[in-house]
Parts: sequence; structure tokens; C-alpha cells
Amino acid sequence: AALALLSHRTVDWISPPEQITRLKHRLRRSNADEVAYLARNRATTHHMDTWDGDADALIRDGHLAATGVSAIIHVPERAARFGLSSTLGDKADGYIVDDAFEDIVEQFGMLSPDGDVTLRVVTALNPFFDTTTLPIAAVAVDLMESLDTRERSAGTRVLQELLDDFR
Repeated sequence: AALALLSHRTVDWISPPEQITRLKHRLRRSNADEVAYLARNRATTHHMDTWDGDADALIRDGHLAATGVSAIIHVPERAARFGLSSTLGDKADGYIVDDAFEDIVEQFGMLSPDGDVTLRVVTALNPFFDTTTLPIAAVAVDLMESLDTRERSAGTRVLQELLDDFR
């Protein structure tokens, strides 16, 4: 819900208005690292390899909702917003619903736990990740988990800007 609010999306799955008000107050007092910490349980993350080495096909063919570096590659305006290059790479980072996880792993022959594909598995009930273009706050938080210093810094900077604008 916090990532949705920061991305100027509606939060209609939280019922009592007091909860939304409390969340808004919390966000106004938080910095980027605190929001990333609060969002740490949004998905179960798996790092895998595809058997044919075409990790990009997972995003290109619509199997995953692009986030992190994949959002930078596949959504050009995101590259500009984060100040990162949108050159194609052999990595994929995206969200997938838990019901489709096993099928994708089997279809793409995913193997090791330390590959270039980052699968972020969410429940089918999660209304925030039901689109192929994720809100900017989610992309920022996912970039903050990158091992690449530039990606991590870009994610932190953009998330902090979203927080500053929210205030």
C-alpha cells in the first residue's frame, strides 16, 4: 500500500480510512531505506538461470511484470527517470503470481538458485502487482536490492524523491 501511495495509485484494498491515514503519516516521517525495509516482504525472491540463456524473453513475452533493471530496459521513460542506460542485457527481473511460478520454471527450464533471472513471487490476491508496468516506487525498491552500485543508488534516489514529493 505504501508503494502504491508513493506512485500516486489508488489504495482501495485497505478498508478503514484510519489505516490509510496512519500509513500516510508514517511515510511522511520515513526515508528511502525505511520504506524499503517496510516493503521487504512484498514477494518471495528466487534467482535462477534459464536453460537457453534468453532471460530477456521472460519479460519480452509478458511472462513477468518488469521491475528493477528489466523495467529500465523495457520501459524507456523509466531509464530516463532513474538516470540509467536502457541497453539490453541478459538479465531479467520481474514479478509473477505464485500460481504461475511452477509453470514458468518448467517452461523455461530454470535451474540454479544463483542465476541472472530474478523471479519475485507474489500471491494472486496482491492487487498491486497485477500489471505488466509496475509503479515507479516498486521499481525503485527493487533497484535498491541490486548488487550494482549505480542501480542501488538510482533506486534510493528516486524513492527518496517520491517521499519528498509525498510530503
